[in-house]
Amino acid sequence: RERDTPIHGGDSDVCAGCGQRVGGGDGREAFGALGKLWHVGCFKCAGCERAISADSFIPHEGKAYHPQCHLEAFGTRCAGCQRP
Repeated sequence: RERDTPIHGGDSDVCAGCGQRVGGGDGREAFGALGKLWHVGCFKCAGCERAISADSFIPHEGKAYHPQCHLEAFGTRCAGCQRP
């Protein structure tokens, strides 16, 4: 799992989620994850599209997932019931 710390962006830094500037004094916290910058509310799970915390995601093929969403999408399934 990848964990990055909150940052304050420079003038040319933009959020990978919304495309707006990061760190412009607007009070929106941002951080780096998956090699990109994100506003806290813009970092979303690729499975359910809900906001996801920088310290509790699983990266998979360049996307972030909640642990449960990752398990549902990519986990080994039971041969009998097909649940992860």
